[in-house]
Amino acid sequence: MRGTPIGKERFFITHLFFTDDCILFGDASNKGASMVRDVIRDYEMASGQRVNFDKSLIYFGANVDTNVKETIMNLLGVRVASNSEKYLGLPMMVGQKKTWAFANFIDRFRIRIEGWSLRYLSMEGKKVFVKSVLQAIPVYVMQCFALPKMLCRKLEGIMNNARDLITDGILWRIGNGASVNIWNDPWLPGAGNNRLSVQTINPNWTTVDQLIEAETNTWNKDLIYNFVNDDHATCIFSIPISEVKLEDMLVWKHEGIGEYSVKSGTLRVEVDCSLCKAAPEDSDHLLWSCSILQQVWASLQIKIAPNDRISNCKTRFVNTFSAADDQNKQLIAISL
Repeated sequence: MRGTPIGKERFFITHLFFTDDCILFGDASNKGASMVRDVIRDYEMASGQRVNFDKSLIYFGANVDTNVKETIMNLLGVRVASNSEKYLGLPMMVGQKKTWAFANFIDRFRIRIEGWSLRYLSMEGKKVFVKSVLQAIPVYVMQCFALPKMLCRKLEGIMNNARDLITDGILWRIGNGASVNIWNDPWLPGAGNNRLSVQTINPNWTTVDQLIEAETNTWNKDLIYNFVNDDHATCIFSIPISEVKLEDMLVWKHEGIGEYSVKSGTLRVEVDCSLCKAAPEDSDHLLWSCSILQQVWASLQIKIAPNDRISNCKTRFVNTFSAADDQNKQLIAISL
């Protein structure tokens, strides 16, 4: 068998094995196809096994003549594969159009996120989801293919949308005020969402610099009192105005220096169950004691295992799952 050349050094490969599957490489000619057929027959005689040609595929290079393809297909008795064929969830043939070949992978990646976004996840749960699930999905693909940088950036962009933690913690530090929208951007210091809360938006003013007296470089108090309440006005007046007209800057509001830290981000994580809001979201609560979970199980008519004086929630869950029939086990898995 002649095999196929790869790399700059023209190293020839005749076969690749993976578990119980194999790929044979041969010359696209009558002689090459006959050689592959003879190798298969010798294997069958020596091993006593038969190749399932109904599940076998053949790929041709782009320059192979149509008549030659027909001859080889008839000789080997296998069907020609399309570009959409996949093996273990990955495209079997990629070629030079990698972005096109992995378009379906990006769609599956996005669908996975959209499915999880419908669930009630705390901020900590979202963080674990991104690290443990999303970041692990491309690793499997990267073991086989060198992904294009553009595709990696798309995957990163999709993941950056599960970014609620950062969005809730950023604040505009006012410099000259020209880049900050009065009505939509977070720029008020203190707790909360740091945005103005008004009944109506006055379109005559859009950016914060319009609230500053140009001559005195101070807040225009008369103007500000016209459309905000006293609490918001006091909050605005507490913002120092730069004398050198610095650029506005997005900062992390939970650190004095304005830079994000893992510690300050983690301290904001919700610890209560996002479903019932009644208890910490630990494993015992999620597996057993959550009232919402118990209501779901009751509506699905899932039978609870006897208590037997067992107080450990994990053990009670395991006992209930073990004692359930196949249908109830599926219902328990779905409810979780």
